[in-house]
Amino acid sequence: GSTYETPEERAVNRAAIIRQSTLNMAIAALSTTAASSGLGVGTVFNLTQITGLARQFEDHVYANLGDRAVELRKIAADSKGTE
Repeated sequence: GSTYETPEERAVNRAAIIRQSTLNMAIAALSTTAASSGLGVGTVFNLTQITGLARQFEDHVYANLGDRAVELRKIAADSKGTE
């Protein structure tokens, strides 16, 4: 049998990579903002703040992928049972 990913598996993996990357970017952006605004290192952000900013980054990435983004999002959502 083949050990290559199916197109669906590849789309899910790409969506997961994008999601993880945008979460990392959101944490970095919030940390940088906190440090530069005097809140200091170690400022704690809640999950809603992190995921909200990550979602904005993710939306930006998908908007720039065009029609392929719709397909990737649908496959990723279908694999998790959520949108």
